[in-house]
Amino acid sequence: MKNNRSVAMGVVIFSVVAIIVIVASLFNAPAAISQPSTATTVSGTPLSTVTADPCSTANMPETIAGLEKLSREFEDIYNIAAITPSAQLTPLTTELQRVRREAEDYDVPACLIVLKEYQIDSMNAYIEALMALIAALQVNVEPVAGMTQQQYDQAVSDALSPYYALANQRINDASSLTNKYIVEKARLLGVTLVPTPTAPPVIGTDTPTPVSVQ
Repeated sequence: MKNNRSVAMGVVIFSVVAIIVIVASLFNAPAAISQPSTATTVSGTPLSTVTADPCSTANMPETIAGLEKLSREFEDIYNIAAITPSAQLTPLTTELQRVRREAEDYDVPACLIVLKEYQIDSMNAYIEALMALIAALQVNVEPVAGMTQQQYDQAVSDALSPYYALANQRINDASSLTNKYIVEKARLLGVTLVPTPTAPPVIGTDTPTPVSVQ
């Protein structure tokens, strides 16, 4: 009987010791398991990408640069066209149309929509003015028997007048739109600007009755 009690006590003591060992191991385990490595945390978190705002004050000069390049190219070609006889305007007008198409296809952010509209509208107006002068070359006035030179010249002038009037009007429109472009560009860049309208170049003509295009 005594031996049985001893065995039972031994079993109890062994069980208690085993429980203590297990509990102690559980207290030590979290230190190795629950703390994730710094490398895993860093590598598992995607880096946030920051997109620069093209309409910010700091980025605006760069954002406008593409439109400005096209405007300067158009202006250079037009300045040559302005001193070129009407009979030689077709190749230059074709070049202006090319630049205009590039400007139309040029993508801009929302803040540049108005600026681009002024640019395209002014280009269209200049091109239409040149096309009116080219069309004037197709005008043919046949002299009538008994007509004096003065009467013939007047007949030619009357026939060409609508084309020259259209050219003058579209050039004036283009000049106004160009000034609006300049003012809008200054606003976007934060520059105080008072535009000074300048007369557009006079386009040369080679018709019997030259008409100055202002």
